[in-house]
Amino acid sequence: MDRRQNALPGDSIYITTDGTDLRYFLKCSRTDPTYEGEVIEWGPDHNGGIIYAQNFVSFLELWIDR
Repeated sequence: MDRRQNALPGDSIYITTDGTDLRYFLKCSRTDPTYEGEVIEWGPDHNGGIIYAQNFVSFLELWIDR
């Protein structure tokens, strides 16, 4: 996936997709090793993505419970 083409946040790591058009990215920090970034849900109807979970552990809990 080309970040420039899709205007994804520069400091993020791709996590997974839900099998449709939704993809999930973990926001990261280049300078703060203790930063716990949000997980962003990215899809065709999202302008800039939406916050799906407050951190990676919350994302896993939501993902398992879905």
